[in-house]
Amino acid sequence: STRYIAPAPTPTPMTSPTSTPRDTASLYHAAGTQAFPALLAVGISAAAWATLIVVGVAAVFGGLDLTVAIAMGQLAMVAVPVIAARVGRRHAQAIGLARAPWQYAVAALLIGASTWYINVRLVELLQLRSETAALEQLVDESSLGITLLAIALAPAVCEEIVFRGVLLRGLATRFHATFAIALS
Repeated sequence: STRYIAPAPTPTPMTSPTSTPRDTASLYHAAGTQAFPALLAVGISAAAWATLIVVGVAAVFGGLDLTVAIAMGQLAMVAVPVIAARVGRRHAQAIGLARAPWQYAVAALLIGASTWYINVRLVELLQLRSETAALEQLVDESSLGITLLAIALAPAVCEEIVFRGVLLRGLATRFHATFAIALS
């Protein structure tokens, strides 16, 4: 007896929402996976923000260092879409997490390593020293690992997961790409 094997699905093009209502194109990370519906994506994003605030404030009132409190709040923020994806039985790609080609990782490291110098020069040129004094004190008082987590790594991960992974992909199931990008 012969067995029928269905052909692999065709990758989605880089356009606004596809014919499948909840699928979003590769422009929004992880093509071919199920995005959250727009209203649910907004709710998940709002819940993530609320979690960031509640956990961060609770950590500060609990006597933790401000940098540690910021890091804890951001990690809790990311937990909301991760839990929503697990509860909804969605893959990590549904919140925008997909393995990037190694060239992208190298490019990101090179860009990140080189832009700090531009940032320092802009602060000096615009004479923003008094505005950055509180941030400098915060950085000086905490360990390097916690500072990098709270100020560099966690905000970037939170932004990608909450705004691009959940909110943008969800809005793109209902609105045109340009409008979804502007809203997110």
